[in-house]
Amino acid sequence: RFGGRLNALALAVAMTYGATGAFRELELRGTLPELGRKVIGEVARRPAVILAAAAAQALPDHPGAVHVRLWAPKDWRVAAYSRTELVDRARAARELAHADHVERTWVRALFDVRVDDPALYTVVLDASRLAPDRIVDVLLAAAGTSPGR
Repeated sequence: RFGGRLNALALAVAMTYGATGAFRELELRGTLPELGRKVIGEVARRPAVILAAAAAQALPDHPGAVHVRLWAPKDWRVAAYSRTELVDRARAARELAHADHVERTWVRALFDVRVDDPALYTVVLDASRLAPDRIVDVLLAAAGTSPGR
């Protein structure tokens, strides 16, 4: 992340050395607010699910919003990632640690909150203790809906 007065210098260095990722990051920062407005506009019209880190911050006071955080212990996440991505546990642990760091940094930069702060959420579920279909049932119940509706 590049911020403040370093934007121009960072962009110049990134372009000089071919770091297109840094350029895309700066470009995204310019388009993100408009994208956010479009998403919120769609959500306001009909029921929707927004799957994004700290999406609860987009509609913090919306009366119909149910803010959910799925959580699981590190060992369970590493084992699950290792199985689904067919990588060894050491690599799975490194990749998850990196993804967690990126998520924490992104949420802090956008919303100035901790993504794991339980006060942000209506429901916090431990995904290691429930089967996926049970998680869906709990979330539907929290939203005041049942599977048959």
